[in-house]
Amino acid sequence: RLTQGRLPDSRLATMESVLCGLERESDLPGSLAPAAWFDFLAGRAHRLEGVFQHNLDDVLSLVTLAAYLGRAEAEVRADGRPLAGCAIARARALARSHLGAGDRRAALPWIDTAIERERAAGADPRDLVLLRAKSLRLTGESAAARADFEALAAGPEDRHTTPALIELAKLLEHDAKDFAAAHATSLRARDIAPRRHTGRELTAFQADLDRRTPRLAAKQVRQESDRAT
Repeated sequence: RLTQGRLPDSRLATMESVLCGLERESDLPGSLAPAAWFDFLAGRAHRLEGVFQHNLDDVLSLVTLAAYLGRAEAEVRADGRPLAGCAIARARALARSHLGAGDRRAALPWIDTAIERERAAGADPRDLVLLRAKSLRLTGESAAARADFEALAAGPEDRHTTPALIELAKLLEHDAKDFAAAHATSLRARDIAPRRHTGRELTAFQADLDRRTPRLAAKQVRQESDRAT
């Protein structure tokens, strides 16, 4: 997860080379281990030592990578040098790791860091802004969450727009008690969803909005009636 999408593959050989600077010499590939074993059974043991060495190197690499993992939050090696690997992927992975453990407050600084790094690289990390907004809402920081949801809703229409609008409608309904704005936001989400989503995702959004929109419309009518009287 710390390198997801930033390395050619997730093979041990790739990770030990890029992250630990380890290059094996005269390594016997694991794919040749069965042939080496059959050679041994036939009385030709010349390649069996290579199998043992390969397995030993695997174990040592895993220990070294475990140490790398342990230094991930510090982002520096034990000797103070910067940790190898993609800093953006690392911040994203650490954020999701904390979220997976249910610790949203620990995740938020890493989400912020990932957003800053993505933007510095010229990207527009709307997925991370949505993730941050949801995390902020669930930790009770409604004002900051609303600012993120509104920024997403005002931005280019994409697959993040519908969930941002739904979350914004929730805040407008339950926190601001602005049922007219919540209703309008829900209507906009219902209009956008079919253009940006398909399959189960679209079905889930439509089911949510089919319940939410009429309820908000009714609340808006009652609120406007109360104000009129």
